[in-house]
Amino acid sequence: MKPLFLFSASSKMVAAAAVSCHDRDCYADQSAQFFISVLKILFHNVIILLQFCNRWIYAPKIPDRRMFMASEILHRIEDRIPKMTKKQQLIALVILRDPLFVAFSTVHDFAARAGVSPASIVRFAKQFSDGFPELQSEIQAYIQTTSDPVKRMELNFIPASDSGVLITKIYETQLNNLRSTFNRAFISSTIEAVALIAQAKHIYTFGSRGSRSVAYYLGHHLNRVFKNADMIPDDDRLADSTLRATEQDVAIIFALPRYSARLLSVAEQLHNMGVRLITINDSPKSPFAALSDVSFYVSYHSNDFHNSQLSSMLLAEIIISLVINYDRETALQSLEKIEKSFTDMGQFVI
Repeated sequence: MKPLFLFSASSKMVAAAAVSCHDRDCYADQSAQFFISVLKILFHNVIILLQFCNRWIYAPKIPDRRMFMASEILHRIEDRIPKMTKKQQLIALVILRDPLFVAFSTVHDFAARAGVSPASIVRFAKQFSDGFPELQSEIQAYIQTTSDPVKRMELNFIPASDSGVLITKIYETQLNNLRSTFNRAFISSTIEAVALIAQAKHIYTFGSRGSRSVAYYLGHHLNRVFKNADMIPDDDRLADSTLRATEQDVAIIFALPRYSARLLSVAEQLHNMGVRLITINDSPKSPFAALSDVSFYVSYHSNDFHNSQLSSMLLAEIIISLVINYDRETALQSLEKIEKSFTDMGQFVI
């Protein structure tokens, strides 16, 4: 709907009326038609004005993501996609879809994900930075600026009126989290962590805020079978709960951004006591990573402000199954005793 120009239209009508009419009745009819036309034009333009105001007031406020970028690297890559070769586009898409993976992956892992050679990755990096390490540093700087919940909420905004579209996007984000987390380093770290847990005299699980649920889940199931796990509460008793820990023990710490200062202090204390630390972080630059005997780097993207726990939960599930298989006989004996107690107490309805 385009606006009509009132003054030009009305002047043409007046001229037409003057040419075609010479008597009083004709002028009266033409005047009536003229005023009706003017009212129609005014109404038409008012409707357009109201529609514009409605869109301006109620339109979703989509933030310009460049406002929040510590680095312009992603924006520069995205702008040049139409001019890239097919291989370069494959590399660019991996960077744009999962910058967290690219920020901390090896050249070989990155190349495998993109379906290109490591040499192609290096050449691509030199087009946008001084080399692959420098490209990673720029992407890491971008990631660090997006840890604030408010900024993440704005950056992750999806203007989708169709709930089905939004659900699909959330599903794809979580699948990408799992794909990013599950790699060769993840498998080797898991094997190493399971060996430490299976041989530990006592196990402590820690998690702050959203990660607390995963820490409890893992500790609960390990304790059901082996009777040697404590789920440490995220409160003022945190430090006191670990005073009896020894070098024969293992602490499993879930620590995603934003990092808990209290939990980091406890991790440092346990490290100084000689306790073996298994940490679930987001990157090697995490303050927990340097304290760890085994570190996992999980992808935690969501489509709003929170840290997704799906990748951490995947790790918990794998650890539970592998540790039980590590000492299957002990696990079966423990479960038989537990089931007998449940039956005697009438614990369950069915």
